[in-house]
Amino acid sequence: MMEVLSGYAQVISGVPEIAAQLRARGMKPAGTTGYTRPMLETIERLAALQGYATDASLAPEDVGVGRPFPWMCYRLAIDLRVYPLFACVKVGDTESDMLEGRNAGVWTIGLTRSGNCSGLTEQEWARTDNAEQNLIMAHAGDELTQAGAHYTAETVAHIMPILDEVEARILSGEKP
Repeated sequence: MMEVLSGYAQVISGVPEIAAQLRARGMKPAGTTGYTRPMLETIERLAALQGYATDASLAPEDVGVGRPFPWMCYRLAIDLRVYPLFACVKVGDTESDMLEGRNAGVWTIGLTRSGNCSGLTEQEWARTDNAEQNLIMAHAGDELTQAGAHYTAETVAHIMPILDEVEARILSGEKP
């Protein structure tokens, strides 16, 4: 996998801009992965060349076990000094992401267009007709919701309105 990883390390459109918006709001973009630590380091290096970096990222070996266990989320909260956890949001594109977030007690947003559930690159997505795109997103939304997503969004570039809603819900006393 290490030999082909760089061919699949394209940062999704809008992600660097969303990360900047999050930081401007005092939020700390972080990441968890199912990749190994060397794979994560490769991805992080390639993402940085494209204008994106997290404040911290963890691989399963950093905490002893991966998703769906909540340990990477807990460790990130500790490392970044973020509390309470119900004020955090896990954004992901797999069922195990949603389970990890739920198990950690954080809000979850599942991505329906970008990532594992759709299985298409941005270029492949652009060549797919609208009817097929809608079917893919509906299927992905169903999978992610069944796995525990509180919300779904097409891509990370579409999460800001959801984060506004989550913030309002937290301020009104709601928890995930």
